[in-house]
Amino acid sequence: MGNWFKRVWNTPGGSASALCLNMLEENNLLIVGRADSCRQQLRVSLLYTLLYKSPVSVHLVLLGESFKPYSELPHVDGYYKNYKDIYSILVRIGEIIEDRMNQPNLPVLYVFIEDYAALLAYDAMIAFQITRIVKDGKSANVRLVVFTEPFESPATMLSANVKMVSGSVAYKGALYSVPTVSSEQCRERIAWWTEQHKRSFFDKLGGLSPSSAPTVANMTGLQYESYVAQKLKKKGYKRIEVTQASGDYGADIIATDSKGRRTCFQCKKYHGSVGVAAVQEVIAAKAYYNCEKAVVITTATFTPNAQTLAKKAGVTLIPNFY
Repeated sequence: MGNWFKRVWNTPGGSASALCLNMLEENNLLIVGRADSCRQQLRVSLLYTLLYKSPVSVHLVLLGESFKPYSELPHVDGYYKNYKDIYSILVRIGEIIEDRMNQPNLPVLYVFIEDYAALLAYDAMIAFQITRIVKDGKSANVRLVVFTEPFESPATMLSANVKMVSGSVAYKGALYSVPTVSSEQCRERIAWWTEQHKRSFFDKLGGLSPSSAPTVANMTGLQYESYVAQKLKKKGYKRIEVTQASGDYGADIIATDSKGRRTCFQCKKYHGSVGVAAVQEVIAAKAYYNCEKAVVITTATFTPNAQTLAKKAGVTLIPNFY
């Protein structure tokens, strides 16, 4: 990586679209429209515009089959088309954001997502990872560029999350002003970079791959919450919501079990024994979120006092949860 980063790259000349340049300066972009030639054209134009810059200043992660022509570019840290891989990659990007936090001189990392609505249909928990990236990406110089079909559910519309972050923009409608980049121009730009760079670098972000997703032992507390949510989904829980990292009122996850009972979960990625405070927090969360059940899940064990209080309050304790 050291030699790659110090390398001097020859950048192409010419001019770039002012619209695309302005869009790419936003912290996050949501492009909502049908999968017609107009949306496809904007995707091509944005990537073409980024490729005026060298791999020293721009990195790309491409999530979706349509990005295959760009997969061998030296700017590309990872290209993934399989839905089953993309959740793990988004978790990994969350880790990268933590590592890059408040380091403004690092290259901009653009994460392109081909079809957000289709990803949500495959795995609703992807919305949680996207929200985390939207929330924290600005401080880490990580920017989302998300394309999606229009969809109706207010609970899953990414635009609500995008608008919470200053500088983020949602583009909707016909997008008539999209600049035209011909297929030949695009191929020439790709060839410009691949000629200088004969193989892919997938290690510029420290091994960005599904296999690099953390084990439970190495997870942060937030990653453990997401892991538990995935496990709950497999066990048949519905309407799973992972609360915000702060101001969660003692519950990390709210979900509905197979009997329709609304349940709050406190998750503790912990070494040693979890004390009585965690039980007290989830009791309060049960009342605040109007839940019928309360559960504390941990990688560790529980102290005798925690077990006594849980038994009296009807709180379920689940130790050693991996």
